[in-house]
Amino acid sequence: MTKTRFGVVSSKKNDLLIGLAGLFILLLILIFKPIENAQYDIIPVFVYLVVFFVLWSQKYLSSEDFFESIWVLLGFISMIIAAIFFLITLNTDAELVHVYQSLFDAFKNGNNPYKDSVIYHITGDGSISYQQFNYPPGEIIVYWLGYLILQKWNYGVIIAINLIINAIVAFLFVKSSPHLENRKKAVFVLFLLLMNVHNSASTTLFITMAIGFILRANMEEKHRRIILVILMGFGSLTKFFILVLIAVYFWYKIIEQRDWSYFIDAGGVWLIILVSCVPFGLLNVWNSTIAFNLELSGREEVTTYYPNLVSAIFYILKLKVIYPFVVIILFALALINTRNKDLLERMVIISAISMLLFPTPEDQFIGSLVGLLLIAKINKLGLKPLQKPNEE
Repeated sequence: MTKTRFGVVSSKKNDLLIGLAGLFILLLILIFKPIENAQYDIIPVFVYLVVFFVLWSQKYLSSEDFFESIWVLLGFISMIIAAIFFLITLNTDAELVHVYQSLFDAFKNGNNPYKDSVIYHITGDGSISYQQFNYPPGEIIVYWLGYLILQKWNYGVIIAINLIINAIVAFLFVKSSPHLENRKKAVFVLFLLLMNVHNSASTTLFITMAIGFILRANMEEKHRRIILVILMGFGSLTKFFILVLIAVYFWYKIIEQRDWSYFIDAGGVWLIILVSCVPFGLLNVWNSTIAFNLELSGREEVTTYYPNLVSAIFYILKLKVIYPFVVIILFALALINTRNKDLLERMVIISAISMLLFPTPEDQFIGSLVGLLLIAKINKLGLKPLQKPNEE
């Protein structure tokens, strides 16, 4: 049993009961379908179980135990099977294909996808609505290049691009973990290769893993800082999962370590973001991405809503208006209560918690979250920890 700084006694049993309670609430929501026009399927349960797997592994399994555990192995095999299942049952005419096709058409026609209502969406009642593009600009580049090179667009192209990016990630993982046995490494490589290839999230996986690799790399601090600024700047323009890592990183460096020089690094990240968004209009990009995902009422009018555990509760209690503020408070509490963890571990824990705070169950970030867990565990495999809390 572990006693926290607040004197609250925690144990595996208590954590398991809390986890089961959350799962029970989520199952009740999926069974009784209390939110009108929402889409209900098994994905929220899958995401919830992965988050529980990550948090449990981070809290109760040492690196040695993690890589020796049969339950961890079964967990990864289950996720691989799920990834294969998603591919086999894929709807090749899904919304994602039409969203990007309408985006490419918008560029051809000289429209601003963050301002003009030209992007294909399927709303909660199944009708088609043309609104703004809801992903950051960094999501566009690799898929647009693939479209320009191949002069065609379908789900096959999306999967091919994602497999190439994932293969690079898997290769970097192999090169960065020479102390892992090959037979164990094979399962993790297969996971990294197949995870989320049916989504548009492989760029986010690449950036997440690259940030993890650089944080534990043996290099001069100034070089590390420059590379991280570039990765975080462009990474923040892929999907909002990267914003979680950025927040944890600069909270640790500036607020906790009081290293004011990192204001320059944060400024560099912001400069990359601003310069990249200026062509589309800064306010346009903000309204179509961050504000869109936090404002539940507006979001449900534009696209299909899939209930996530926390956001669903706010829907049911008719408290959608305060949802963004509660998310910010819970995120801040998670930062404060992980002060005794090193940087990579905190990124894993808070990213996992954020998966429950996001408006919808973002299964597209499972690869990024679990990949970051792998790096954090490798970092502690008989090696000196990455950074100690309050290290000056």
